[in-house]
Amino acid sequence: MHLRRLELATRPLADQTSFYTRLLGADPLVATDEGVEFAVGSSCLSFRQNDAPARYHFAFNIPENRFDDARAWIQNFAPLIADGAGRTVFSSPGGWNAHILYFVDPAGNIGELIARHKLDNADAAPFSGRSLLCVSEIGIAADDVRATGRALCRQTGAEPYYGADEGTFMPIGDEHGLLILVKQGRIWFPDTGVPALHLPLRVEIENEGREIVLTFPR
Repeated sequence: MHLRRLELATRPLADQTSFYTRLLGADPLVATDEGVEFAVGSSCLSFRQNDAPARYHFAFNIPENRFDDARAWIQNFAPLIADGAGRTVFSSPGGWNAHILYFVDPAGNIGELIARHKLDNADAAPFSGRSLLCVSEIGIAADDVRATGRALCRQTGAEPYYGADEGTFMPIGDEHGLLILVKQGRIWFPDTGVPALHLPLRVEIENEGREIVLTFPR
């Protein structure tokens, strides 16, 4: 599953525009007083000006062999998020088979860089914003994870991913793109103190030749 375009609400828009222009090393595809849109590998990431603050969790895939380089690179732009033990690097064994770090952007969003070792996407180029391969995850809050997850599976044709606990946590999709469905109020990892809330978002998905547009809250 591919997340082709992700649109999120933000405040302040000017700070987000400046941050992602520097991070990605490229001008926006679109920039107005109402919103901004960036190319991130094979995806587009869009922010729309919003009066109320909103804090999301989303992830970018990176080449599976470049995690250490990505860690050094991102710290030029944003602080890493540590867990309660002070760790800023996380590994996810088993089906996920990935190395992960988290950072915070000017709007307080929890960004993630994830090297998924199951993917054949190794790269030798110097690491930069152009090394971000796609938007690969978006966190979504639900009052009833089980019911919402099953409805999303029917709508997208995707399946629950490894580690699903239908009561509180259900990733849906695959290594290229995941909807991270969690219980409303669940604190985003790692010890961020940021709860998953019902927030406005729009995501355009491609899965098995089908194009699907999802909007939240539902």
